[in-house]
Amino acid sequence: MGTGGDTDPSKQIDFESFLPMFLDIQKVKNDQTKKDYIEGFKVFDPKRTGYIDGSTVRQILGKLGEKMEADDVESVLKGLENEEGEVKYMDLINKVMDGGC
Repeated sequence: MGTGGDTDPSKQIDFESFLPMFLDIQKVKNDQTKKDYIEGFKVFDPKRTGYIDGSTVRQILGKLGEKMEADDVESVLKGLENEEGEVKYMDLINKVMDGGC
């Protein structure tokens, strides 16, 4: 029976070898998360235009799940609404996932 950990130095990798593997795994995770967000926003986009109403986004962010304060919601939406008050949800997802809030 094993002890739960392998201490054979020949089976260990250094950080420089580990980092690229970790980043590849993280990218796959982020790609899947982005796909999940897209699917979630499509619920509010029945015509599949790629846009949802800004008031709907405000309601989602301010009242569902981890509720955000109104000022924080406005900060997230800053520069994303078009002249009709709609938000291209891919831009919103990219802004949030890239840490641009």
